[in-house]
Amino acid sequence: MTGVPRRVLVAERDPKILKQLSHALSASGYAVCEAETGREALRCIQLERPDLVLVGLVLSDIGGKDLARILTSNGDSVPIPAVVLAEPGTQHDEVLVAGGAPEKPVVRWTGVDEVITLVNDFFSPAEENEAECYARTLCFDGIVIDPSRSCVEVHGEPLELTNKEFRFLHVLAVNGDRTCTREELRRRVWGDEIDVIGRTVDVLVSRLRSKLTSASGQELISTIRGVGYRFTGEPMQ
Repeated sequence: MTGVPRRVLVAERDPKILKQLSHALSASGYAVCEAETGREALRCIQLERPDLVLVGLVLSDIGGKDLARILTSNGDSVPIPAVVLAEPGTQHDEVLVAGGAPEKPVVRWTGVDEVITLVNDFFSPAEENEAECYARTLCFDGIVIDPSRSCVEVHGEPLELTNKEFRFLHVLAVNGDRTCTREELRRRVWGDEIDVIGRTVDVLVSRLRSKLTSASGQELISTIRGVGYRFTGEPMQ
């Protein structure tokens, strides 16, 4: 995944949550526009034309579900996809009191990594295109990742990796211009295995980093605190 970053508008009345989400999205490779009110959100949409809008359950001047309905049924213009978010600690009764368009479901979240996973999933290519993306040989500065042979070469020399280390690196490399959350990585690398804990991921990352750094002389996996991991290899043109 390379090219112009996707634009995400975050509309949230709580400045602390707004900054928290914006920072995580920016760190994950997205271009972010912020708004604290519905009016600001509509102004930003006119200027920036985001690819996705994340809107809090209640803004100071409009309900989040009502704003989402307006955006996704945008008259003669192309509709803008919108997701309504209920901030951590929101109770079911508060969602009901907020009212608004009933056809707009509310996504409750407790950590920013959940929101990033949601956004990443939204922008994931269609299944057939995704399969094509994961089948390509990836070439970076000094590194070649060949999924057909589950093989990684660093400066022309094979790098010995376990199956899960290869899959972990491959997922990061395919999504090189954005952060992969721990949940995404667990899903893609470990699948339905039920005994995967945070420490399991940490140990694998530490081992993989050590192998890559030793072979390449570069730090190629960045930790995005509270969100996940990102591959920083330079793609070959």
